[in-house]
Amino acid sequence: MPQVYHSWKKQSAKSLSWGMLGISIIAAILWLSYGILLRNNVIILSNAIMGCLQLNLVYLKFIYQKKL
Repeated sequence: MPQVYHSWKKQSAKSLSWGMLGISIIAAILWLSYGILLRNNVIILSNAIMGCLQLNLVYLKFIYQKKL
């Protein structure tokens, strides 16, 4: 959450790498799948939120990269 706020506030996402964002999204999807298989609401909720935050960072990076 702090990274999303920082990127939005500074209107820059230069410090974020595409590779790391991709790995984070894949990790969130895998953990979410694991939580669904276990039917564990805590794992599902936390990784759904994490995935949404990561997708938000991808969006910000894409938008701010276009501005340059």
